[in-house]
Amino acid sequence: MLGEVVGTHSLQNGLKINVIDASKKIAGDRYQVILILRMDIPVHPYLADVQNFTDVDVALLKAAVGDSVIFEKKAERNFIGQREKDSVFEALEASLLATILKYCGHADFPAKFILKKYLEK
Repeated sequence: MLGEVVGTHSLQNGLKINVIDASKKIAGDRYQVILILRMDIPVHPYLADVQNFTDVDVALLKAAVGDSVIFEKKAERNFIGQREKDSVFEALEASLLATILKYCGHADFPAKFILKKYLEK
């Protein structure tokens, strides 16, 4: 999905999460307000942590998920007037970031998320 990166937040575990505005005009002065939080998690630095959770074969893990995995959370509101667009976006951002920053910033998050993506494949 396309969009413009409008902010970046550094997490306690060293990762960075991007705030993306992917809003689009749908009719007249009405918008679909779309906020995406996206984080690229490189696999290499967290392989040792993944192995602490399970006996995953590192070669299989890297073959399955590649060099990085993407965490993404999306929120949207439909049929928002042009005057309200920015305030709705800011409210969505504040709401998501209130929980996501702490959740994704936990020291165990990268390894557990990589393992989750591996198990999904």
